[in-house]
Amino acid sequence: MYLSTPKRFAIFAALIFATFIAGFLLLSIGFRLENPWSWAALISLLAAPLFYGSVFQLSYVKWKDSYYVGVEEIDYDHKQLVGLINQVVTASQDNLGENVVPEILDRLIDYTKYHLNREEKLMDQYGYPGREQHAIQHAKFIGKINRFYSKYSEERSMKNHEVFDFLRCWLLKHISNTDKDLGAFIQAKRNAQGAAD
Repeated sequence: MYLSTPKRFAIFAALIFATFIAGFLLLSIGFRLENPWSWAALISLLAAPLFYGSVFQLSYVKWKDSYYVGVEEIDYDHKQLVGLINQVVTASQDNLGENVVPEILDRLIDYTKYHLNREEKLMDQYGYPGREQHAIQHAKFIGKINRFYSKYSEERSMKNHEVFDFLRCWLLKHISNTDKDLGAFIQAKRNAQGAAD
């Protein structure tokens, strides 16, 4: 979930205000926890940092071991793509300017095309039976990412957070489903070749 700077500021201000009110209630009631308002104030004080952290960390992709597909070059590329997606999110949230975000998007698109091309070469090299279907998914993804970039270029606005959600969701779904199968296939082929040598 992408939040613009004004929305983030409004949420932060509301949290500060709620924490202040909760603290005031605790002090005025004298910390007697038999009063329901005391409990509400205490819970508000404890929940505010957790809520704040969850709201502001939603846009970032955190790399997990479960994303590994077992093919070194594919795993390396996936980590690079996650890093670039996170750079786009950071740049847009921090309002780094009209030149920075397109530059990162350009790098992301170029690296995505490079990665997908590398995957397709590996599929050809190892005779992957699901190559055609996998390549169709790649082509659809490239088309969609190009449309997002065109839309951004025309609007010059990061209000449309759908690009981040799409990139994050597509990449993680693609890794978890399609690329896991490809990784297992390539690993089996490499292991068989290693045993034959």
